Amino acid sequence: MIEAADQIGCATPTIEDGTGAVGLEQYAVCDLAGSRVQLYAVGDRPAFEKAVEGYGADLAATSVWKGDDVMFTPDDQSQLDQIRAAIG
Repeated sequence: MIEAADQIGCATPTIEDGTGAVGLEQYAVCDLAGSRVQLYAVGDRPAFEKAVEGYGADLAATSVWKGDDVMFTPDDQSQLDQIRAAIG
């Protein structure tokens, strides 16, 4: 996740163990231009997506995936395009 954070220009993330969500391995928070970005290292994307959708979250509208194993969710949703561009 540190490499993924660097790729989008996020300050060094604070990494924590998974939050107990199904399919989640690690969780981190970093700073991107003064705004908080949450990073998720996901081991089982289908299970994780199903669990999160059960809470009513729309990941497609609020998050960006890097492959199938790292997801970015910025507090400032205007940063979604910036993150997409950075990860190509």
